[in-house]
Amino acid sequence: MKIERKRLLPCLCLAFLAVTFLAIPVNAKAPEEPILVGHISHIEGKLFRYVPADEATEPDWVLIRKDAPLGPPDILYSDSSSRAEFIFPNNTSVRIDASTQIDVVAIENELSELYVTAGTGRFYNKSAATAPVTIKAETPFGYVVAPAKTTFDLRVGDDAIELTVLRGTVAFIHVAYGKEQRFEVSAHSFSLRADDRSVATHTWEVDDDWNGWNRRRDALWAQRARVKVEHLPPVLDTYGYVFDRHGIWERIYYDGAYRFGWRPQVAVGWSPFRHGRWTVWFGSHVWIPFEPFGYVTHHYGHWRLIGGRWYWAPPRHRNHRGGHHGRRWHPGRVGWIQSGAHIGWFPLAPSEIYYGHRRWGSHTRVNPKRVDHKGKRHAYVDSAIVVKKSKFYVVKEGGYTPARNSRTLIKGGRSIPMIDRTIVKVTKDRHRYTGVKYDRKPHKTVTTQIKHRKARVRPESPFSAPELKQKLRRIRKGTLRKGSIHAPVVTDRIVTVPDADKPDVTFRVVKPRRQNVKRIPRPSPGKTSSVGKARQDREDPRKHKTGAAEKRIEKTRKTPKQIIPPSGEKKKYGKEKTIRKPPPRKAGTTPPVVKETSRKEKAGKKREGVGPKKQEEKEGEQKTKERPVKKQKRRVLD
Repeated sequence: MKIERKRLLPCLCLAFLAVTFLAIPVNAKAPEEPILVGHISHIEGKLFRYVPADEATEPDWVLIRKDAPLGPPDILYSDSSSRAEFIFPNNTSVRIDASTQIDVVAIENELSELYVTAGTGRFYNKSAATAPVTIKAETPFGYVVAPAKTTFDLRVGDDAIELTVLRGTVAFIHVAYGKEQRFEVSAHSFSLRADDRSVATHTWEVDDDWNGWNRRRDALWAQRARVKVEHLPPVLDTYGYVFDRHGIWERIYYDGAYRFGWRPQVAVGWSPFRHGRWTVWFGSHVWIPFEPFGYVTHHYGHWRLIGGRWYWAPPRHRNHRGGHHGRRWHPGRVGWIQSGAHIGWFPLAPSEIYYGHRRWGSHTRVNPKRVDHKGKRHAYVDSAIVVKKSKFYVVKEGGYTPARNSRTLIKGGRSIPMIDRTIVKVTKDRHRYTGVKYDRKPHKTVTTQIKHRKARVRPESPFSAPELKQKLRRIRKGTLRKGSIHAPVVTDRIVTVPDADKPDVTFRVVKPRRQNVKRIPRPSPGKTSSVGKARQDREDPRKHKTGAAEKRIEKTRKTPKQIIPPSGEKKKYGKEKTIRKPPPRKAGTTPPVVKETSRKEKAGKKREGVGPKKQEEKEGEQKTKERPVKKQKRRVLD
């Protein structure tokens, strides 16, 4: 059978397309999404980061500082009387209280997954309904799933946990004996307590001191949110106050057009990537800035040298694949040079290639075998900071001090793609974030617990947000326990450095400083019970806020005080009037008649001698009144 020439060409095209599609592997991956990295935006006290074992060091804890990156699989532990705040680029944030251990499991566009081993944390999900994000907070007794527009507190103890919802409705999945049960908790309804066996409800209550600190942080961020900068991409709107406070925007020419660049208000001779330090974070060298504006400007966008001044160009958001993305985070876009016993680095221009261990976006290469400069010299190599290799990881708080013969070292140096142990000697200092020495750290039992938990975790890929929602629908609702579960007891496992490896150490128990309960307690004997409006508003968060007019009215009102003296005790409380009892009268006698004076008469006595007219009127009234009749005393018959 012969095939016609007209049909031959279409048949060959179809065969070619079939072979082409069959040649493509089934598991071909789509272009990688930008890696999302969190930000430690605030620290009060001391915060420790767990450093796993590697080829040169044993597992240990290091003191971390503000403006450090945060991502999986970071493990943090806060010291006693310490607090911290973490911000993630998917509109979620977390704050932790003292003696809290938290792990970062995953940060994705639609999911923030964390694990709270012990302590207290407040979770904020500020994502919108158009781009919802789910928070999954795991604990040893189950996990919490929070949709968009929710806020909740989670307190994890040694034998129980407590969930308190402040906004929205969340689901708690209790895991016991290999089975899962679902419980829904709404804001200001009740607190949920759970142990390794059952779940029960408890009165809705919040730690007063912890809640007050969070309110102050909320007010601070609300004030910062008022500053709007039109030149930033939407993902960096949170940091608009930084640029408004520490620099100015100017119209400059770059990339073939006039655009806006930000110039920091700094001293003469300032240059980027100098006032800070380098540290190793999961194999990559990450820049930890010391300037208040350093985190955004050294991890997003690019630096440009125009007219002898450094300008920061914000990232541009484009929809096509090859363009810039506002979420492109970099450990530090610099190039490296080596010159004998010295090492140096300089900012990379936007079109120059960055070499690293992970895919950080456009113009990056992972683990290169060779460096391809195509015969071109780097644009900002003359601005390199050159220091000795022995002082690379040992930095003072002021930053790096360049070598005196930096220009000579730059001319005689050679470009290297990245730093490894063949370039700089591997020491324990490479994991340091600060030069501050500390005398306390977590006990070795915490490190042992981390190893055991990682060994138990299955090497499965984590659930995505849609898969997690489908799983929740299949889990049946649980039954609450009739009795009560004791409050979670948190143990502070941070001890002195000499006691960190000792087996027998007494740990301190952390208790809430004060609990703010909705119910108003009854007054007890011998005490003054006074509940004012300000205290009522603070104790009941559901009560609406009063306006300025209502507050002025309330100030004029005085709240009466109820005084309950104890039985059998004669004591004066404040300005209390004492009532004198009359002496006992004899039997058969009538009580004396006491004349009651009216208010007008009392007022008249007080106003005596004020004016002649009022005095005459008063005398006339007294004459018209009848004289009191004298009562004769009755004789008592013996």
